[in-house]
Amino acid sequence: MKVIFLIGPYRGESHWQTLRNIEAARNDAAELWMRGYACICPHLNTSFMSGLTAEMTFLEGYHEILRRCDAALVSPYWKRSEGSRAEVNVALANQIPVYFSLEELTEGKSTNVS
Repeated sequence: MKVIFLIGPYRGESHWQTLRNIEAARNDAAELWMRGYACICPHLNTSFMSGLTAEMTFLEGYHEILRRCDAALVSPYWKRSEGSRAEVNVALANQIPVYFSLEELTEGKSTNVS
């Protein structure tokens, strides 16, 4: 079973937008599980844990988890997020395939980011 790391914005301009980002990631995670992939969804794993530790601890931890995954699936709004852009760079630097849609993932056609 392939392990897929979800990349997409977590924080929003408001609490409401953050919640919407988490829900979008939850929907993508559910779809991945239904298609037979194991999914790492950072949005759900540490949702609303701000203040528990330094934000960098979460980011560095997720970079380490990402390096152990088979591929990454990126949400449509990833470029809006500094953290998402960093995760895409980590994936590419570690030769982890990056997919920009479920269809690309299913077909095994990763896309290079320019």
